[in-house]
Amino acid sequence: MKDETNRNERTILFRLLLTEPEKALSSIYRRYASVLIRYISFYVQHDQSLVRQITLEAFEVLWKQRASIARKNDPFAWLLRIARNIAISRLRGNKQWLVLREDETLCSRYRAELHLERKELEKLLQAAIATLTAQQKTIFTLSKIDGLKNREIAEQMKLREQTVRNQLSAALKRLRVVLGGTLKSF
Repeated sequence: MKDETNRNERTILFRLLLTEPEKALSSIYRRYASVLIRYISFYVQHDQSLVRQITLEAFEVLWKQRASIARKNDPFAWLLRIARNIAISRLRGNKQWLVLREDETLCSRYRAELHLERKELEKLLQAAIATLTAQQKTIFTLSKIDGLKNREIAEQMKLREQTVRNQLSAALKRLRVVLGGTLKSF
């Protein structure tokens, strides 16, 4: 019952974007910025500056699309999703990988949702990796999971650096095909 009341209050607050946009945005920011920061911290660790930038970008998107967002059934969930997408996009641009950490301060509902989402993504990724050749699996794991540079992988596997680049490119291409756009962080 309490969750339903909170959701209704959030929806009412977001609906104010239609009639009093500046006041509503200010209230939404004061009330939810810290929640959004904690949520984004699941995706972006050890870079609070980037977390704050992503938070501001999410609120900028909220402002630009306020008319349509105000009419959504759960606009707060939408705001969380936008923040998550921006974080993943930023991580992809920096060629970093999604790393989730447990944080007891997040409410259990969002922590559980993130845990399920992470498990689902891990299963999809593991199934897709299983379709790679043995060499592609090794190179992909060393590069994207262990964080080694192509040069280091080439030395370790006694391959040319160009071979490592080609195999990694082929592996990523294969994963994109197998995942069919499910995982945008590649």
